[in-house]
Amino acid sequence: MRNWPRILVIALLIISFGSAHHLYAQSFKNSVGMNMVFIEGGTFLMGDQCNMGGSDEKPAHKVELASFFLSDTVVTNAQWEKFCKSSSAEWNEWEKVKKYSPEKGYPIVFVSWQDAKEFCEWLSENEGRKYRLPTEAEWEYAARGNLQAKLYPWGDTPPDGTQCNFADKKEYGKEKDIWAAGLAIDDGYSYCAQAKEYAPNNYGLYHMVGNVLQWCSDWYSPVYYKEAIAKNPQGPATGKLRVLRGGAWCFPPLMLRSSGRFGLSVSIRKEFIGFRIAMDSEQDKK
Repeated sequence: MRNWPRILVIALLIISFGSAHHLYAQSFKNSVGMNMVFIEGGTFLMGDQCNMGGSDEKPAHKVELASFFLSDTVVTNAQWEKFCKSSSAEWNEWEKVKKYSPEKGYPIVFVSWQDAKEFCEWLSENEGRKYRLPTEAEWEYAARGNLQAKLYPWGDTPPDGTQCNFADKKEYGKEKDIWAAGLAIDDGYSYCAQAKEYAPNNYGLYHMVGNVLQWCSDWYSPVYYKEAIAKNPQGPATGKLRVLRGGAWCFPPLMLRSSGRFGLSVSIRKEFIGFRIAMDSEQDKK
């Protein structure tokens, strides 16, 4: 009996290691160097649970998701360059990109929803896997990193420049932007930061909020949550705008919340918009 505590500790360590190894084994690196992280499915409460969001974030409702993969960073300039060189994409915004996101390891910006979709289709054809944009339910589930009812991916502590890239006073101090009035900080970045500049969340995902807004697959509707689709919601059947999530380098703190959602035209390209990619868990894990 005196050895029982020691046996219990060893058993717990074996279980813990086995679980961590299982998750690691599920994740993989693809042909353009993206780390595709396995996100185990589950149930979570989606939407504004702290009464700090807009009406389009309410009501908070329970959602069940199947497992899926998500890239640990947004698509970088280097990865986008590979796409441009080996596809027939009609995209040439590099001069604009240089100002806001200047190096290979930085996020690609000035990409429309349609551009992002074409990237997923190109990569899918090249690898024989079916890549896609994440649904906004998948995005929020992943952003929360198993932290339920928290404002941000790291908890309830307001961002102060150590958790993510937002509203830098070097840029907004001189322009007196109304969004950042009294809220700007000195995080060292006037515009985009590198794709892995800040610590990842509990799922190993970088910059789920801040840095760049991220396209999702769903059509945007300000009243969609009232329909309360409980299992693997895909968004409205039709619409005029597509969903974006995550806030950006030019956003104030409240716009960086995990439940924050936005809608823009599929053709718009801006200096604060990028994307990351997803894949169903049933796909081949080569």
